[in-house]
Amino acid sequence: ILGFGGAFTDASAANYALMSDKTKKEFCELLFDKEKGLGYTFCRGCINSSDFSQGEYNFVEDDDKDLKTFDISHDKKEIIPMIKDATKVAGKLSLLCSPWSPPAFMKDNNELNHGGVLKPEFYSAWANYFVKFVQEYEKCGVEVEYVAVQNEPMASQTWESCRYTIEEELKFARDYLRPAFDKAGL
Repeated sequence: ILGFGGAFTDASAANYALMSDKTKKEFCELLFDKEKGLGYTFCRGCINSSDFSQGEYNFVEDDDKDLKTFDISHDKKEIIPMIKDATKVAGKLSLLCSPWSPPAFMKDNNELNHGGVLKPEFYSAWANYFVKFVQEYEKCGVEVEYVAVQNEPMASQTWESCRYTIEEELKFARDYLRPAFDKAGL
């Protein structure tokens, strides 16, 4: 067991942002302080929107396979500040980030929702997307210690989702994601 915790989602961060500074401090202490609270040390974050988001989003414009428009401004508004506040209280906080769906143009169904499959011609771009996500979070002072290839890889949901077979997930992780992380020194 690496630790216990919760999830930093768009919805939780939006609610957190509405709290007073005093309530934010109390909230973080209740969840992350080892003496006063639960002492959470391991939490999950989302790469792009999830079923716990106020709306659908990703970090590139449509059809930007070169990721030139990559921008995490959405997360800088509420999600990253919440993670940083929690980390201040926890001391050390491990963060695992996972996508619910790649951008729609990278999938065979051309939408974020209802499953769909990552098109093979986008394996490299999607791996580089992970790298950019981790690097941009690091620039904001948030370390992403772990990533998962996909949230619920066998599910087709009415919300953000993407299906992978075990073989597809292995191929993506081994042949694209790991090399992209190695090349970036991650």
